[in-house]
Amino acid sequence: FAVTTDRIGRILSPEFKGAGHAVTWLSPEYGEDGLPKAESQRSVLETVTKLSDQGKLLSAYTPTYGGIAEGVMKMAFGNGIGFAFAEPRSLNELFGYAYGSFVLEFKPGEDAVGMPLGNTTETDELTWRGEALTLTELLTAYESTLEPIYPCNIDQDAAEIPAFAAPADKWPTPRIKSLKPRVLIPV
Repeated sequence: FAVTTDRIGRILSPEFKGAGHAVTWLSPEYGEDGLPKAESQRSVLETVTKLSDQGKLLSAYTPTYGGIAEGVMKMAFGNGIGFAFAEPRSLNELFGYAYGSFVLEFKPGEDAVGMPLGNTTETDELTWRGEALTLTELLTAYESTLEPIYPCNIDQDAAEIPAFAAPADKWPTPRIKSLKPRVLIPV
């Protein structure tokens, strides 16, 4: 597997890229055990790969414990882009487990594949059935849970951080160019 610039250009990050974009949910079929069916999962993965290869996607996220709602929230946090959910989505759909599925943001003008979730917005809020929460409120609640234990929002002085430079020609070179093992212990 060789890494080429072509492959690197197709890497998708999870944050929303702009307002007015269609967002869908592409999900496999689930069995009685609540796990994705193998053939359906393969089809979903092939579809996402094909859409990515064709350059139709702007971002993609795989939902985890918080389901689609958590995924959309985290995608919105990335660039501070809001989201308006489509009307027929229930709370069970939004917060239920969605393993093996994808939340996809499509480029403008592209035919969206999957179940429509809604659209990205210019406002910095998530909207569902006329109710809205600002991204600032959500981010504060999200980060403040463990803030007393693991502080991440630390006030910083406005001092400039000096650049660190380590030119390669200034470092001493080792005398031994390569190690030659004398003993091999198979484990």
